[in-house]
Amino acid sequence: MFDLANPVNWAHPLADDLLTWWLAVPGIAGTAVVPDLCAMPGSLLQGNAGTWANAEPRGASTGVRGTARPGGFGQFTFDGSNDVVGKNGGARGLGTANSLLTITLWGMLRSTAGSYVGVMVSDANGSASNAVTLSYAPSTLRCTKAGGTMLADSGILPVVGSWFHMAMTWDGTTTRIYINGQLKGSTTTAHDTGALSFLWMGNYGSAVAQDWDGALDDLRIYTRCKSSRWVWDLYLNSAQGYPGLLRAGARPASLGGDSGAGRRFFFFG
Repeated sequence: MFDLANPVNWAHPLADDLLTWWLAVPGIAGTAVVPDLCAMPGSLLQGNAGTWANAEPRGASTGVRGTARPGGFGQFTFDGSNDVVGKNGGARGLGTANSLLTITLWGMLRSTAGSYVGVMVSDANGSASNAVTLSYAPSTLRCTKAGGTMLADSGILPVVGSWFHMAMTWDGTTTRIYINGQLKGSTTTAHDTGALSFLWMGNYGSAVAQDWDGALDDLRIYTRCKSSRWVWDLYLNSAQGYPGLLRAGARPASLGGDSGAGRRFFFFG
């Protein structure tokens, strides 16, 4: 197990410009909080801890479970109905919808019949005027802005029940989308320009549709546009268990939410 008191090796190239990191670790007490690995007690960052809405107790159909993707420790499981992890306002460091950005995420779908939001940064709980989203809609994985306007289409139909890695980058001119480390699409469509202060995983708010039906893991947000080679390196590193990026160490009894204090964890194995 890595050192959850100070997990990120900030000297590693894949940690440069890292703002927020939600990683599924089985044994979180209840299903209330998803901590930000960038805001553990050993970090100077304040972070963006997420809060579960509607997740069942651990071991039920949703929540943090032990079934892991390649290289992972667990998974955030969503029932396709009403589950979401969110930072419902006050998310730090997101800038505007037009700021330089890289978002990465592992996903798995149990169905490809509907439309499902993996992650969304936005200005609202629900329908937003300013947003960047990684999602699925029949029949491709895509990146969109507010209102569902396409920013980049991968052209990839995921295999039901199989894990895939998604990434998007924005350099101020071009949006690019990557699947399993490979560039699959790009456009020069302009982004929205308003400020972002909400962060959602599993849908685009706590009481709306497009709920993810399957599992998600390893959500990361970076405040720079990363290169194609960097995205490939990140994909390989995460699929291999984060060598060099996560620091090995002891298992603390308590960890934090935004500030590093007061959240209790239990570990297995």
